[in-house]
Amino acid sequence: MRNIPNTNIIAIGKHVPKWVQLGIDEYTKRLPSKRIRWYTGDIKSAKNMGEKEIIKYENELLISKVPSNSVTIALDKKGHSMNNEQLCDLLQSCHSNTSVSFLIGGSLGLSQSTLDYSDHILSLSNLILPHAMVRLILLEQLYRSWSILNHHPYHRE
Repeated sequence: MRNIPNTNIIAIGKHVPKWVQLGIDEYTKRLPSKRIRWYTGDIKSAKNMGEKEIIKYENELLISKVPSNSVTIALDKKGHSMNNEQLCDLLQSCHSNTSVSFLIGGSLGLSQSTLDYSDHILSLSNLILPHAMVRLILLEQLYRSWSILNHHPYHRE
């Protein structure tokens, strides 16, 4: 059985709607082993902070959670679009490292310094997606990658 690398999903925002969490739980359960680790964070109080301060704080929080020797993939609407086979190839190329880490920013997005820090910048869509939905879509795509690698019937052309 071929596997995707150990994967860290590092996101701003601790709360997701219940229906999104049900989807996340379902795809997590479908993956054959506990390969997904979640790290979430929030600003305790952003009332007195400007947008630049919020982005700086959120992005420092994201980067601080990336394990050493991890390939870092930022999710950003300006990133590179991939098809499913290209995502599988990317994940397989990361397999020699200890893990792959996906960064999901807050409502203000990712800073240029975070994009520069990342090894890859990936776009899931040209549309702007709710951040909770990005988590679910990413997890579904990771499951789909696993199914392609293992010739599981979930993925159809």
